[in-house]
Amino acid sequence: MRNPTLKKALLTLLLYTTHTSVLQASAAATATAEEGDSISRPSLHQIFDGPGPRAVIIKKLDSLEEAIKFASTSLPDANIFSCWDDIRRAYLPGLRTQYIKGYGEKNLEGLKAAIQLAHHGQDQFANWIKNPEKLIHDNDLMSRIREAYTEQFSDVLRGYCQMITGKEQKEEVFPMFAKVGQIFSSKVQKQIDYFIKYHKYWSKYWAPISLGQRSLAQLEELAGEHNDKEAQCELNLRARTEDKTGRNYLEARIKLGDQDAQSQLNQAAGNCELGFDDKTGRNYLEARIKLGDQDAQRVVNHAAESGKLGFNQESGLGYLKSQATLGDQDAQKILNQAADNGKLGFTQESGFDYLKSQAKLGDQDAQKILSYKAQWCKLGFDQTSARTYLDEQVKLGDVHAQQALNILALVGTLGFTETTGPAYLEERIRGGDQDALEAVCYSASIAHFSDGRGCYELGTDSHFYFRYYDAHSSGDRPVTLYINRNYGFNKETGLAYLEQHARLGNYSAQVMLYCHGGEDKNHKNFWFFQFYNALMGWERN
Repeated sequence: MRNPTLKKALLTLLLYTTHTSVLQASAAATATAEEGDSISRPSLHQIFDGPGPRAVIIKKLDSLEEAIKFASTSLPDANIFSCWDDIRRAYLPGLRTQYIKGYGEKNLEGLKAAIQLAHHGQDQFANWIKNPEKLIHDNDLMSRIREAYTEQFSDVLRGYCQMITGKEQKEEVFPMFAKVGQIFSSKVQKQIDYFIKYHKYWSKYWAPISLGQRSLAQLEELAGEHNDKEAQCELNLRARTEDKTGRNYLEARIKLGDQDAQSQLNQAAGNCELGFDDKTGRNYLEARIKLGDQDAQRVVNHAAESGKLGFNQESGLGYLKSQATLGDQDAQKILNQAADNGKLGFTQESGFDYLKSQAKLGDQDAQKILSYKAQWCKLGFDQTSARTYLDEQVKLGDVHAQQALNILALVGTLGFTETTGPAYLEERIRGGDQDALEAVCYSASIAHFSDGRGCYELGTDSHFYFRYYDAHSSGDRPVTLYINRNYGFNKETGLAYLEQHARLGNYSAQVMLYCHGGEDKNHKNFWFFQFYNALMGWERN
């Protein structure tokens, strides 16, 4: 067909006919249903959701512009709402819709601007990450942001860019975040606190980034005027440090239905704070348990394990076993950890036997511990039995055993070599194993940051030493991995690999880029990824 005008007219007619036939089918179904109640009556919402005719048409169109045009010219206004989401899913599934300008009215131009902005971000990623401090001065970028997003969210994105330029900007930016909504400042602070707490080896590099403790006045304003739950939780936590007034404050909050305040008072009773002792704390918690307070039960369980509230080793073990028999999963996990760590009277042999018996009963937590112990040849495992055990568990679908094998392939032990380890991980990555991808990102990170800074140390025997904190090891003692230097990355290719996957939203790659680059680089990259992930719709909690 050589006449383009006629071709376009026929295509439009085809789309309209397809749409009309669906409406007619809906009307016919409705009429039939009204004649007989035994027949279900589909709604327009049901017909147009999912892989229906409209969604198929949108996916087959050549461009975002064609999809927008189809939606605005070929569909009645009532169906723009469903079509709006179909376009978003087809062109950028992860986009956070609630901040798009005109979201409530399903404004197609706002959606188009947001999708184009996200695609622009991916295209410009390599340039942006080289000089992130220039983003705040990019007038074209800021104009695109204002066109795509609400004024409040535009301010948030601009605030992230402003933070990139210097730590001192927080005094100006964070009050703005608080006005926009508590989710931004609270979630960012929570993320920073998490890394400082659980990656203590990195904390000195994170300290300059920390936002600092908010004043009581700020917290009270956020909790009272903005109904900021995070701020209220922080107020409850601080109340536990005030012996005279803290208990009164928490009890007043509890009367208002504040569950977090109840949890804090339970913790105070378990730790003999705020006037509680072993006897009164135990009595208070047991009274709460009788009222169905599961949090109080968890506090008593942990007291039984740690020897508080009058428990000793024998009585604590008996209490936890009794609770586990009643189906208390928290008590069972504490028993598993005690068997692992040699507490509550467990020896290495009896602990190993206990965990194996629990695993046979389908206890996934016990199975997870056994997989990690096999990984490090501990708790009765040797090189041969550990690899055999992990291979067998992987065949049974044990994800924890698979994670252990990924680490072993990276380290090059338990039968993995310089050749078989990388090959194994690459095969896993092709199959969609994100944990394997994280392992390779570690290797790329080590190849790039191999100058002795942070948690990386250059070895003397053709290996890099990577020190990290194993969540399953006792205390804060770091575990040292010996990772082969010849994995295939060098300083340049390691960085390129990390940036490639950071661009696609891989969290591990992003973390490595903002944890090990030196204080100034860490700060810039941290805020850059806050900006980039928000722009792309990849919210991080």
